[in-house]
Amino acid sequence: MNVRELIEQLGHHNPRQEVRFAYSYGDHVDRKVTPTVELVEVRGVHYAPYVQDYQLARSEEPTENAVVLMHCDYDEGRVLA
Repeated sequence: MNVRELIEQLGHHNPRQEVRFAYSYGDHVDRKVTPTVELVEVRGVHYAPYVQDYQLARSEEPTENAVVLMHCDYDEGRVLA
């Protein structure tokens, strides 16, 4: 999904509606959790073969792949995970 597609989808909702991020908790009952989105920013990512997915680049790593990230559990400038 890109920013334009996200804006199009969000455009149909009440602008005061709370935003949460849903993901699988990974337990044996496949529970879905929905923490609140606390911060949106643009960061670099790179492909990590070990996890077979993209991960955040360290701030000192050069990267050409910038993405919009929605952080959950953001506290005093530090992402808790």
